Amino acid sequence: MFAYELNRRLAKAGYTTFSVAAHPDVAATNLTQHLPAFLNLFRTTDGLVLNNASHGALPTSYAALGDDIRAAIIAAKRKRQMRGAPIKVGSNRASRDETAATKLWAMSE
Repeated sequence: MFAYELNRRLAKAGYTTFSVAAHPDVAATNLTQHLPAFLNLFRTTDGLVLNNASHGALPTSYAALGDDIRAAIIAAKRKRQMRGAPIKVGSNRASRDETAATKLWAMSE
């Protein structure tokens, strides 16, 4: 929502810069060591469900450097957008609500 609002404001001001949102996926990193113990039980499935750290960084890298990116949302291709190569994806209707986005922007200023 914030990325859409930023993109609208940049365009309205005449900038050629655009806003891109990237979903970082879920990556198996050492950050999981800080989770409660019962959640660490899922670490045994890391290789099956989660990306490794390098692959987890791909959506952000693609959003920043992809030649074909123009105001897009980037996420993983498969497994509920938690794993796989980065691709452009859509977003839900609520994320495109311009009235709510304007309010969110105002609250963040």
